[in-house]
Parts: sequence; C-alpha cells; structure tokens
Amino acid sequence: MDQDEYDLRFEVKNKDSKKLKAAFDQVSDIRKFEIELYWKRAAYFWALIAVAFAGYFSILASEKIPGKFFLSLIVSCAGFVFTFAWFLSSRGSKYWQENWENHL
Repeated sequence: MDQDEYDLRFEVKNKDSKKLKAAFDQVSDIRKFEIELYWKRAAYFWALIAVAFAGYFSILASEKIPGKFFLSLIVSCAGFVFTFAWFLSSRGSKYWQENWENHL
C-alpha cells in the first residue's frame, strides 16, 4: 500500500472524518499497549539476568562445588543468551512502537 492509497482509505485529508478519528484512537491504544508490553518483557529479562548473576557469583563463592569453572561458564553463557534475547526483543518492540507512531 503506497502513501496515496493509505491517505485515501483513512481519509487523511478530511480532518473531521469519523474514520480518521477511529483510526487514531485505535493506533494510539495499540501504541500504548506496545509500550506496556515492552516494560513487561524488560522486567522478565531483568529477573532472568539477575538470577544468572546471582548464580554465577554464588558458584564462584562456593568452595565445595566440583567443576566450578565449567558451571560458572554455563551460567555466564545462559546470562549472555538472556541478554542477547532481551536485546532482540527490545529491537522488535522499538520497531512496532515506531510503526504505530508513524501511523499517528
């Protein structure tokens, strides 16, 4: 859909259009929803990364765990995976938020 077709379908040139007002309300609500989802996802990833940090340092502080290096490597790799997933999730959230902002 090109810009002219978009403008025609949503009656962008007619500022008093009911269709335009309904579309604006819908887009505004979806944008708010995307922001809310971003913070929920961020909280989950913060929790997972905090658990990975706690696990890593508790393994290093412990003296009776055999294979301390291997376990700390596994936990740090899990923390890296969680951090990278959070990064990708944030990029996706930003894309969709900007998408709905462009509709506004």
